[in-house]
Amino acid sequence: MSEHDPRITLIQMRDFAERAHAITHGRTVEQLASDYLVRPALERTIELVGEAANRLGRPFHDAHPEIPWHRIIGMRNILAHGYENISDQVLWDTASKSIPAFIPAIDQLLDSL
Repeated sequence: MSEHDPRITLIQMRDFAERAHAITHGRTVEQLASDYLVRPALERTIELVGEAANRLGRPFHDAHPEIPWHRIIGMRNILAHGYENISDQVLWDTASKSIPAFIPAIDQLLDSL
């Protein structure tokens, strides 16, 4: 069992998710690829989304299958350990499409706690 308060961790996860999505706002994938300040910021923010998800633990994940925990944590692992393998497009799609898709599920989960 995680020693982290699930509600606080979910709030943090949601916060990081919103930040990651905001980084893509008003930018193109090409701008992301060429900006040596923005791209690492986006990578780290997405990594923190996955770290927060990982802190919740398997029992929590199993109780809430509506959130793609495995994919979120998997992206964190790639960014932390296989960072040279992540394409600009995958990073962009994660922040601009995948992350916004699960934010409502986090909100619903927070409302139920």
